[in-house]
Amino acid sequence: MDVASRISAGLQYSEMRLCDLAMSYSGQLHSGVHTGETKPYQAFKDTNSPTVYKNIHALFWEMAVLRDVLSEFIAVFCLGRNDATTLSGLLRSLNKNPSTDSFAEEVRRIADRQSAQGWLARFGSYRDCFTHYGPLNLVGGSAFAVQDQLILKNASPIPQIYYPLPEDPDDLMRNRARGVPFDRANETKAARPRKRDRAKEPDALEYLHGRLCELTDLAARLILRSPIAPEPIVFSKDDIIGEVRIVQGS
Repeated sequence: MDVASRISAGLQYSEMRLCDLAMSYSGQLHSGVHTGETKPYQAFKDTNSPTVYKNIHALFWEMAVLRDVLSEFIAVFCLGRNDATTLSGLLRSLNKNPSTDSFAEEVRRIADRQSAQGWLARFGSYRDCFTHYGPLNLVGGSAFAVQDQLILKNASPIPQIYYPLPEDPDDLMRNRARGVPFDRANETKAARPRKRDRAKEPDALEYLHGRLCELTDLAARLILRSPIAPEPIVFSKDDIIGEVRIVQGS
């Protein structure tokens, strides 16, 4: 029940932080386009950017907690092990004592940094990079928000916000590990912002939404391995004390 409750909290809090991030994107977009003047592509900074970066980092952190508690569930209830409470602990356990369980094989596959299917490894690289080496807006030098356009099916363009994630977070971490990556104090000021490519540098909101969907799918499939069958919560008249009152405006 403890592990299940922590999975439930991780899913709920991640969903709430995803909503916070989407709302901060929306606030920045509305702030920038209230005059009706938009461009196909524009890199910029404004006072909304710190809130967006904060919400990006917060969602990476929250989902990393969810990742680890799902790993603990797999270790305890799928593999019968008590030596792992995080993803890294589970991988160490599997390296020492391999398992043919389907979830053990899936974890090894999605946590493989060399595999094209290693989406959980890439997520971990981003989280570690922004936690231990530098925030998203500083880890690779001076960063900018982008207002670009989404082309609808009828060919109409609509403005959208884009926060590029680095193409190779592992490379950034290696460079940072060798010391301060900039030779001159004014190096980042002199560098002109380059045009970002969504195909290579994914948008933070879209990326995190996709990874949360995958973590949620993993959690849903783990229900079948729960030692306690899930029971939906049902309220009847016997569960309600006193009369039900509806307050106007609530």
